[in-house]
Amino acid sequence: MIDDKVLCQKIISSYPEIAEYSIYIDVVFNPKKNSWIVDLKKDNEHLQTLLEIADAEKYLVGKKCLSLSIQVAQIVKASSKSKIEKYV
Repeated sequence: MIDDKVLCQKIISSYPEIAEYSIYIDVVFNPKKNSWIVDLKKDNEHLQTLLEIADAEKYLVGKKCLSLSIQVAQIVKASSKSKIEKYV
């Protein structure tokens, strides 16, 4: 079984924008869905991504995860927009 802390740390190291924009991340296994749920939160933005076990295992050994990349990009875009609006 994958360790949630290891998976979370891998995501944070793969996407330095998470720390740069102070995006909250949580990774929890959902036995009903038999998948990992990746929660990303920043201000009013909240996005979730499901990672199936096989996809999470592949991700940990270096494979890309398109759904995760899309979600991170969306929340970073929203975060950077709100960061800019604070100074306008």
